[in-house]
Amino acid sequence: ALSLGIAHCEAAPLVRSSYHAHEQIDRPLLEAVAAGGFGSIQPHGDRVRVGEAKWSIARRPEHPATSIDQQRRLEMRLKSLIAAVCLFTAVATAARAEGWYAGGFYAPAAMSEDVDFGTALGTVTTEFSDGTGWGLVFGRELGSWRFEGEWSQRESDVDNHLLGGAALPGPTGTLDAQTLFVNGIYDFNRDGTFAPYLGVGLGWAEVELDGFGVAPVPAVLSDDDSGFAYQFIAGLGFNVGSTWSLFVDYRHFFADGLEMTVTPGAGGVTSEVDFEVESIQAGAR
Repeated sequence: ALSLGIAHCEAAPLVRSSYHAHEQIDRPLLEAVAAGGFGSIQPHGDRVRVGEAKWSIARRPEHPATSIDQQRRLEMRLKSLIAAVCLFTAVATAARAEGWYAGGFYAPAAMSEDVDFGTALGTVTTEFSDGTGWGLVFGRELGSWRFEGEWSQRESDVDNHLLGGAALPGPTGTLDAQTLFVNGIYDFNRDGTFAPYLGVGLGWAEVELDGFGVAPVPAVLSDDDSGFAYQFIAGLGFNVGSTWSLFVDYRHFFADGLEMTVTPGAGGVTSEVDFEVESIQAGAR
């Protein structure tokens, strides 16, 4: 039987098979075993007696059971995987703790909208290159709402001065805006791993235009003013445990009606200037 690779024999009083004898062993095979000198064949319930030796014959299961060592290794791997998933879930989705918080952000892209100011020669439109910014926040969480104070600074360099639609040669100048806001922010899915949010802010902005001019006349406008400002906020937070959160957001702030006066040599003209700065920032709190 062993040489045929179909059944195995074991010298034991009786070895119980997981299958009935008549389902396991074809009759011709049993007859062949008996003809080989093993003696008579006696089916006995779910076992088979062969000769006087009381051997039992059973076909190997089509799907052998996994060994005990293999089962243990598999169980250990599954437990390790489950533990890792549970740990990540506990860290990433733990209920957010309410209370005070502080944080900061960096804005690698701060885009200032064009500004217009008057001169003796006419209105000059200034275009800016993309700038940078940074800021600090301090606030308190109350359920899904957050109320925070924000200080931030954004800087951009002049890209072009346009007069009558024509670019003036050798443009110079920088824009520096510092803001203080009180923000109200609502967190959606506050206790989830990812928490989108929307908010608005009201506050104060101080804007300085420094060294505005062209290569022959490098300081036509150097002035600053401050006034009421407001902003809109939209972002996405990634909660790390119950206290830390990483975030990326978009902020668009406005400061309208600030007065800027060019030098007497350029006509001494005072203009009301509206400022808009859009920024994308990343930070932690």
